[in-house]
Amino acid sequence: MMIDSVYEASPVKRHRATKAEMEARRESLLRIVAVMKPMTVRQVFYQATVRGIVEKTEAGYGQVQRELAKLRRDGRLAVTEAQIEAWDLPTRPTKKTDTRAKQFGKLSCELDAIDPHRLRGLVREAIERHLPPEQFRILKVAEESERELIHQWASIVCGQA
Repeated sequence: MMIDSVYEASPVKRHRATKAEMEARRESLLRIVAVMKPMTVRQVFYQATVRGIVEKTEAGYGQVQRELAKLRRDGRLAVTEAQIEAWDLPTRPTKKTDTRAKQFGKLSCELDAIDPHRLRGLVREAIERHLPPEQFRILKVAEESERELIHQWASIVCGQA
């Protein structure tokens, strides 16, 4: 088989965003969501287009979608220095081999060191901050229903029914 032509790179040069530009876009998207939440990706996209953050194209939509997914994945509970001090939590030097270490300070604290009741409260506060109240209420009702179903099933399986 003979190849008559050689593949050539496209003459179109696309602008690649720098890390600083991507961080600025993330911060802008966070501001939009903070003011108008709850929002769908599409709503954030249109708000970003009217503010000139992204172009009104499929590529622009993809940028917003990827950035929002990254922001969601990066969201995490962190123990603050004030909490470490106030709750007298044990610390250790942050492991330099941990790939996430650059996001942490010099000292680390395990979440497991926090009293379970206090930790549940922190998690509940974080969930409630990011989830519309009605959706949270519905999820709690569903959770209770599922818990009851599991208890009934366990009673049957264990012969206690």
